Amino acid sequence: MNVLPPKFDVKVLESLPASEAILESHGLGQPVAYWDSLRQARRSPVGPRWSDIDLMRVPPNLIQGTMVVDVLMDPLDFRIRFWGTGLVRAFEMDLTGERLSTVDHHGLMAAFVDQAPRLVIDAKPQFMINRVSVSEDRALELPIVRLPLSDDGEKVSGIMTVIHIRRTLGLCHSPSQPGDFSAVATTAAQLM
Repeated sequence: MNVLPPKFDVKVLESLPASEAILESHGLGQPVAYWDSLRQARRSPVGPRWSDIDLMRVPPNLIQGTMVVDVLMDPLDFRIRFWGTGLVRAFEMDLTGERLSTVDHHGLMAAFVDQAPRLVIDAKPQFMINRVSVSEDRALELPIVRLPLSDDGEKVSGIMTVIHIRRTLGLCHSPSQPGDFSAVATTAAQLM
């Protein structure tokens, strides 16, 4: 199941910061609050350790759309530690254990590869909506939360990404008819 059919290449059409209202409407505020409570308890400006995260505290409908990557340095790369079952079903591939520099992800991880280095540098959460095309007549709007993890409390050593996959799959638009991004104005820096 690691290979997508050739007709299933994914193309990122646009990527925009997401507002708090959009996050809440997709239930993504809860994992952010959980992550922030662990970050504060640890007194880390960056985030909790991956070992601090108890996925049973994340709502079950969000665990399936969760991905966790290890950040590898020199050169920068990402290895997928956890790939939720909803991602496997939605995109017909399992990337668990794969390095993004070596696996053919058929464009699915293009926005992550483009945006995650900024998270590693800034050590701040990212709240995004990525609009991706999965075929000539189908696009998905993916509300995404990316949360930094830190083994030492100072540098980003991992990233936990959460997508409300069931709600997302219901938000289909034709690529020629963009979705309503009017509420997509608040940046991640303003939310934290």
